[in-house]
Order: sequence, then C-alpha cells, then structure tokens
Amino acid sequence: MKLSMLVFAIAAMALLAAAEQSQARPRCDGPFSLDGSLRARYCRSEYLARVAGDYGLHVSGAELRERRSVFQSTCQLIKHDPRAEEICHQGSFGNPLLCSTFGCE
Repeated sequence: MKLSMLVFAIAAMALLAAAEQSQARPRCDGPFSLDGSLRARYCRSEYLARVAGDYGLHVSGAELRERRSVFQSTCQLIKHDPRAEEICHQGSFGNPLLCSTFGCE
C-alpha cells in the first residue's frame, strides 16, 4: 500500500514538472508566437538561430536575445535570406526595451 502511494506521488510530481516546463516555453510557429505578442521576441530569436544554423553558424536563440553583438554579426551574415530579412531589419526583435538599451537601426 505504501509503495503504491509512493509511486503515485512520484508520478504526480513528474506530471507537474512537465506541465510547468511546457508552460515556460512559448509555443511558436516559425517566428510567430501562438501565445501572444509578448513572447514574439523568443520565437523570433529561436527562428533566427535555426536559419543561422542552416548557414553553419552555431548560435542559440538565447545568445541572440541577450547579446546585441551576436545578433548584429549573425544578421550581417544572413540578412539576405528572406527568412531572416524582416527580423534583422527590425533589430532587437522589435523589442522597445532592448532598443532603448542598445539602440535600434
């Protein structure tokens, strides 16, 4: 009896952890957020990282979001790609807070 309760408790904790993790990561369709505009920056940076990967660049979405120099150098190399053109042109993923910190083109 105690063993089955322990197994149940462990399974419940695992399900809760999985649910929290799935809510932490926004749902994206390419560069677009399915969860609302506040998460668009995440989706755009992850999408841009995938496009950069197609060119052999090893950059993560987090690096693109957090380091302006990585964003700029990545865009410099792939801005001609139609998938990256709008994101790179907007600069800082259209985030006014980041633009005020780094200045946007």
